[in-house]
Amino acid sequence: LSLQLYIVYMDLLSLQLYIVYMDLLSLQLHFVYMDLLSLQLYIVYMDLLSLQLYIVYMDLLSLQLYIVYMDLLSLQLYIVYMDLLSLQLYIVYMDLECAIEFNSW
Repeated sequence: LSLQLYIVYMDLLSLQLYIVYMDLLSLQLHFVYMDLLSLQLYIVYMDLLSLQLYIVYMDLLSLQLYIVYMDLLSLQLYIVYMDLLSLQLYIVYMDLECAIEFNSW
């Protein structure tokens, strides 16, 4: 038994593509957006049971990549940025639970 939902939409004038997929049993949501003119790609994934969120953005012209991961239960946040042309990599990690406790002092 599976309960899955797929939605695909493409605007042929603006060359924009949208894809939504949801598994209603495992409560997982996938969303993809691509602008085929500017070559920008967005991917969002959320697991509604474990409350984990992933966001990926890539600019295929400038070759820049952003990845965001957040665990909404443990309040941990990871941000990764990579410039594939200059080979620069930045990684940020935050424990938001510790930040909230520290701020409440």
